[in-house]
Amino acid sequence: VESAWRTAADHLESHLSRHNRAVGVWKADEDLLAESGTFSSSPFENPEFATSRLRLLMDAWCALWMWAPTNGTTLPSFNDWLEAAELLLGQPTASESGALFTPHDLADGTLESVERFGKASIGEVLECFPWLKECQSIAAAQGFFHWELDQAGVFANGGFDIQIGNPPWVRLDWDEPSSLAEFDPWWGVSDLTKTPDGAKRIRRLQTLDLPGASFAVANDRAENEGITSLLGSRSREPFLAGIRTNLYMVFMTNTWRRSSPTGVVGLLHPESHFVDPKGGPLRTQTYRRLRQHWQFANEWKLFADVHNETEFGVHVYSGTQEPRFIQAVNLLTPSTVDRSLTHDGGGDPPAIQFPEGGWDLRPHAARIVTIDERVLSNWVKLFDEPGTPVDESRLLRPLTTADLGALNAFANQPTRLGSTNRFWTAGFNEKNQKSDGTFEWDTAVPSSLDDCILQGPHILNANPFGQQPRPECKNNKDWEPLDLEALAPDFIPRTNYQRLVT
Repeated sequence: VESAWRTAADHLESHLSRHNRAVGVWKADEDLLAESGTFSSSPFENPEFATSRLRLLMDAWCALWMWAPTNGTTLPSFNDWLEAAELLLGQPTASESGALFTPHDLADGTLESVERFGKASIGEVLECFPWLKECQSIAAAQGFFHWELDQAGVFANGGFDIQIGNPPWVRLDWDEPSSLAEFDPWWGVSDLTKTPDGAKRIRRLQTLDLPGASFAVANDRAENEGITSLLGSRSREPFLAGIRTNLYMVFMTNTWRRSSPTGVVGLLHPESHFVDPKGGPLRTQTYRRLRQHWQFANEWKLFADVHNETEFGVHVYSGTQEPRFIQAVNLLTPSTVDRSLTHDGGGDPPAIQFPEGGWDLRPHAARIVTIDERVLSNWVKLFDEPGTPVDESRLLRPLTTADLGALNAFANQPTRLGSTNRFWTAGFNEKNQKSDGTFEWDTAVPSSLDDCILQGPHILNANPFGQQPRPECKNNKDWEPLDLEALAPDFIPRTNYQRLVT
């Protein structure tokens, strides 16, 4: 494999050199124009060349993850896989391989032009292994892209120096309604959250009875399972093992692998891995590469088609080192970062919002917080289980350097809530209690404190009278503060839920 890859890299460099073409703009040197290469046929189109043989084997490895029931049951054994690889790419000598490889010969089939890399022509190998033909069909449908092969010249020189992108923010969850909608549009236009489960079960059986529907949905399900298994495999993505796969995480790890030792990666993506209880190994690798972290909320609709409460970040990565990066959080516009980086530190530090209302966008040097191993060693005491490695600490979001100091003070307090006797209750479950008729949404003042159904936003600083919903409250963001000094002794707060009298 390595020999074939080196040959592919040499072929690619030679091919690009022959096809180098200078463009006569901006007073380009006439001598350069005269040296432009001439076009010739690509060696990569020849199926017997090393590049094509290696691509066939790499396609097959990917395709086997995507194998569906419709592809049959002739899956290869491990020995079949080794035989196919040997016939495609050749065999090491006995001193190189020991007893692992066994010679395989095909009578009168060897082509002189491929003796270096294989013992048989491509046609002979495909004839010998029908599963390999099926892998070719899967690869043609899936369009696998092999970075190390198609950009072999880049990797021969160490990798990419710069990578920038906004990867997909997509979980690889199975979406059966979308698959069923290809045969019954009802699944795509109906509000399924309001459709009874029994009605959906009957409709599903009716849809699957349509010609070709069951076959197509089974294929879609197999493809989803294959992609999820491939992208979440420990052998391919050891840092993502155990985490619910999101494509942005796969882009993170892949750009790290493709980067040169001094390369830089800039990605815009969500940040669930910073707080996922199972995301410790990924956080370790992230902290070692992260140089700059700018966390945004979409309140200003920087992304028009994304909900305004969606959070994301701009992340700049480079080679591994001890954790040390700068960050700013609760940002709404990039200009706040730009001006904070050059701010002189004078004036009052900013807040998230002004007391009179409105977002505080003021730049300030105090917004730029440095996160290093010492900071992480404090944070891991606050939210993670005892014994959690420092570099697996969940990432916190101090707005300013003053907030960072407050967090450090909390982290170093010897007395913990967990060491005290306490009592707690789960309270009401909003969804369940609305469904069973315990209460309903009706913003009003209850008749007595006994009938108050408090929500989380009611409680501020251990006080149930911190704020209350506005009279026409439509969601849990539409609340107003209460003046504790002005409250009457018999004050009853307004609540969104009222008890149903049965």
